Amino acid sequence: MSKQIKYLIKAITEELKESSELSLLLKRITHKYIAQQKASKNKSKDRGYEKGNKKPKNQPNTSTKSQDKNRIRQIVEKHHIGIPHIKITNQPKLSEEQKLIINWDFEGINLHRETLLLSTYFQNALQTSENYDVGNRYNPKEYDLNHIPIWNEMKKFKNFQTMWAPICQQLSIIGYPPEDLNLLNIYDVAYLIKKHNKSTPPYKSMSCQRTKFLKMFAACYSDEFISKERLIGREETAKNFIEYISILDTDKEVSDSRWEALLHSASLYNVHHKKNRQFAIELDEYHQINDFANLTLCYAEPYHRILHTPQEIDLNTNIVYLGGLRQEFQVIRDPEKERQYLRGNVRITKKERD
Repeated sequence: MSKQIKYLIKAITEELKESSELSLLLKRITHKYIAQQKASKNKSKDRGYEKGNKKPKNQPNTSTKSQDKNRIRQIVEKHHIGIPHIKITNQPKLSEEQKLIINWDFEGINLHRETLLLSTYFQNALQTSENYDVGNRYNPKEYDLNHIPIWNEMKKFKNFQTMWAPICQQLSIIGYPPEDLNLLNIYDVAYLIKKHNKSTPPYKSMSCQRTKFLKMFAACYSDEFISKERLIGREETAKNFIEYISILDTDKEVSDSRWEALLHSASLYNVHHKKNRQFAIELDEYHQINDFANLTLCYAEPYHRILHTPQEIDLNTNIVYLGGLRQEFQVIRDPEKERQYLRGNVRITKKERD
């Protein structure tokens, strides 16, 4: 057996061992687990075990929560995948509107409460358009979205920039007066974008940065990603995940059973912000928080969780996929390949299934 194979076997064995330990430690520090242990302990006391009698054989012997957290920290620090986040003192905070814009840019406009927070002026315009024939009174070109106060923040994100024409079109459909644009709030704008998204094919809807990152990842790194996952016994899951990505924002149809399998694979991977969204204000420009350079793919359990629990970890910026604590199970970012992708020179290729 060659030295390389022996090395890989050792790395896989150690990775699986530490992965299992981390999963157990993460479980033991959850509120639900701690509550269960307290309930079990109280039940034992009720049965008379508290006065010097032997503890039941099945009674778990657990470490304290602080010890478990320290052990997680030790494992993470040993592999140098990142450093604990250090909060900057007296740092300004994001506004509630800025937080919404960041989340909508990353995940898509997926909230439902905006209909409850529409401005009075916009609600009146919607009601008027339902009761009277006022639609298309104004040409979409008459709307200058720069007059909407919150638009100055929203347009910092490229995904919102692409919505200029659709928003103007939706305003025209309901006959909203161009001179009243200054009265619109962030939820009014979100309502207009959602209305556009519902009336158009997926590929014409507002893109979200999460999906755009996954498309880039599949195009640039799918071969290396699958080969890395093969080492750890997750090849089939990885192939399903790449197929899932290829379907996003398309009209491609798959059977219910196949879609269920793809969704299951997708649930095992998370897109992670290397600098957490809540710390976006620490960047030179807060709108950079959802840029590809700040995003990485993680195998969810336990690798994504340890980046947030028991502390926030600023992941190394060169890691574009974290499938393990060791480099053998990671994919390193290739900035030039990503630039070529953005120029349209790299595309997702269909993977032949075994």
